[in-house]
Amino acid sequence: MVGPECADLQAWRWELDHPLDLASATDLGTNSTTFTGALAPAPMVYEVDNAASTVAGLRAKGTHVICYISVGTYENWRPDAASFPAGLLGSGNGWPGEKWLNVSAASTYYAQLQAIMTACLQMCSSKGFDAVEFDNMDGSENSTGFAISSTQNNTYLEWLAATAHSLELAAFQKNYVDQSAVLAPFLDGAIDEEWFQYSECSSLAPYTAAGKPILEAEYSTSPASYCGAADAVHVNAVLYDLILDGAVRVTCR
Repeated sequence: MVGPECADLQAWRWELDHPLDLASATDLGTNSTTFTGALAPAPMVYEVDNAASTVAGLRAKGTHVICYISVGTYENWRPDAASFPAGLLGSGNGWPGEKWLNVSAASTYYAQLQAIMTACLQMCSSKGFDAVEFDNMDGSENSTGFAISSTQNNTYLEWLAATAHSLELAAFQKNYVDQSAVLAPFLDGAIDEEWFQYSECSSLAPYTAAGKPILEAEYSTSPASYCGAADAVHVNAVLYDLILDGAVRVTCR
């Protein structure tokens, strides 16, 4: 699993736009550069949305692999889309085909949500992933169409983490940084976007203090402006393009 022992790994690769091609140096990130123009280290951590054969190929290279799942939204293109009852679905979240979910345990459909998410985590485990990213976990901070408190939201996330751990998957927080102090004891690391652009550097302090890895993505800020600060606190900051298609990967070291 990806855990505290990986806290200082700066080499990671995030590619969700299309299935990663094990024969492509661009997809693998092995032809990337540091912000100074030197050849970047080969990634030791990948996050992908891929078939088991690709995961096996990545793990054969000695890398850790993180499984992407959206725990807070319905996605109409997923194989399990028909299993979501209409009563779980709320407002759109701004991405085509996605709707917020009612993640409150007070919901009539909460047991069905738990069953769906358990199946998702079992899928990650069966494909051979080491860890899972909980995306769209911040429904309590958005206009979901439901009244979801941060306490209700966090109870759901703590249940997800426990379920992931029961399947020997590490669990990563995604954004939702103002709840880090509550969630860090239950989770194994964090994935954050535009940490430096929006000056959120103190928000994930519970993870850095615990020696847990932070994988950080910037999309428009110059690496020269943040790499020194990122390296000083062992945050694994990388410049990507917004659609995460593999075309851009600039590391700090």
